[in-house]
Amino acid sequence: MKLFKKFSKKKPIYNIVEVDFSKGELRDFPDAIEGMTNHRIDGILIRNFLTPETTSSLINGFERIANDDLIEAEKGFAIYPTPFAVFSHLSKYDQEQHNLQLLQSESIWQDFPNNFGFDFQQHLKNCLAKMAGERSISKVPGENGIGYYHPAGFKRLSPNQGKFTVHCGNYFHDEFSNFFNYLKTIVPIEKQLSYFVTLQSSLEGGELILYDIKWGHAQERLDDGTIIKTIDGKELQISDEAQLKRMVLKPNSGDLFIFASADLWHKVTIPMGSARYTLGGFLGISKDDKSVYMWS
Repeated sequence: MKLFKKFSKKKPIYNIVEVDFSKGELRDFPDAIEGMTNHRIDGILIRNFLTPETTSSLINGFERIANDDLIEAEKGFAIYPTPFAVFSHLSKYDQEQHNLQLLQSESIWQDFPNNFGFDFQQHLKNCLAKMAGERSISKVPGENGIGYYHPAGFKRLSPNQGKFTVHCGNYFHDEFSNFFNYLKTIVPIEKQLSYFVTLQSSLEGGELILYDIKWGHAQERLDDGTIIKTIDGKELQISDEAQLKRMVLKPNSGDLFIFASADLWHKVTIPMGSARYTLGGFLGISKDDKSVYMWS
C-alpha cells in the first residue's frame, strides 16, 4: 500500500492511492468511494484486480462481437454494449428502441459469464463493496422500472487513431441531458466517479492524463479539445506543461483505476503500436447514501 508517485521527485498534483488487490490491501480503505466523492483522495489504483488469463478471456470475448453490435464513437474508438450517451439520444427520438435496449441489458449481463468466460459484474461488485462502507452495490434502473443501464462497457482504442478527447464528467450534462436529468434523481451527478480496468495497454501512448485544472475553474474546450478555456477567459494549451501541469498514468493489464472524474479535466492519448482495451464505467453514491450505483 502506498501513495502513487510519479517517476520524478516532483510532488504529485493529485492524491492517488495505490493498493494491491491480490494482497488484500483494500481492507485499509473501507470508505474509499466516499473519500473520492468528497475529494479526501482523488483516485485509487488497484493493482492485480484481474489475472492475465481473465483479461485475455475478456478481450477474446470482445473480439467475437459482431461489428454491427459495436458502437463507433469516432474513428478508431469502439464501444460495447450500448453506452448511456446512445440511450440519452434514443430517449429523445426512439422511446420504443430505448426501452427495448434497457430490457436487453439484463440478458447481456446474465449471459456475460458464458460469453466472456468470467463474471466481471460480480467480481467488480465484490471489489466495490470493500470500499463502499455499508452501502449496497447496484445497477441504475431504467426509467419507469424498465430494465437497467449497463454497469460496464468495453472500449477499444485502435492503434494510431483512437483517443479520448480532453473532458470531465460535468462537461457532458447538457449534451446528454435526457440521461443526466434522470440520473440526478438517483445520484448527485456532479460527484460521479469513473472506473476502468485495463485489459491491454498499448505498446506506446494510451496514457491517462489528469490535468491540474477542475470544472470550477474551466468549463469549455476549444479547437477539437486542444485548448481548455477558463471561466475568466484564459485559453490554456493542453500540450504546454508550462500552462497546465499534469499527472500521467498508464495502469498495467489487470489493474483497476477509479478516480473523481466529474470535475477533473482528463484525456487518453492515442495508443501506438497496439490497441488499448479497457472495461469500465461510472460510479455514484445514491442521494439517500445507502447505495453505490454503477453505469456505463
